[in-house]
Amino acid sequence: MSNLSLGRAVRQLGALPTHLQIWLVWMVVATLIVPLWLLSNEFFVAMMVCQVANLIFGGYLMLRFGVVKLLGLAHILFWTPILPKFYFHYESLDTSWLLVAAWMAMGTMVVSLIFDYRDFFEWLKGDRAPLVEDPRA
Repeated sequence: MSNLSLGRAVRQLGALPTHLQIWLVWMVVATLIVPLWLLSNEFFVAMMVCQVANLIFGGYLMLRFGVVKLLGLAHILFWTPILPKFYFHYESLDTSWLLVAAWMAMGTMVVSLIFDYRDFFEWLKGDRAPLVEDPRA
């Protein structure tokens, strides 16, 4: 699997169980779509910088290896640093809407990171199998 394959990645994502597909949609809403509307706040600007790096690196990993446990590495590298930023910039979230959006994003990231760290350590231990098989393979 050394070549980049968008088709394989799309097919594997489509073959994920429904509850994981719903979670992925939620992650996009909570960590990308809502924060994009809030770029007037420095916390959400920092969050989007982390998201862009996450999407580029995670996208590369998915294209290269498919949907495997290694994908959590992108979240680990680029979401973990935003957690302390939330703590230190909490005061800048001066409206109820900003606080709700920030807590929604941070809660989603923390839940995801719990699974991402576990998956990454399993990948390091040798679990390199795709999370779902490519339906066309």
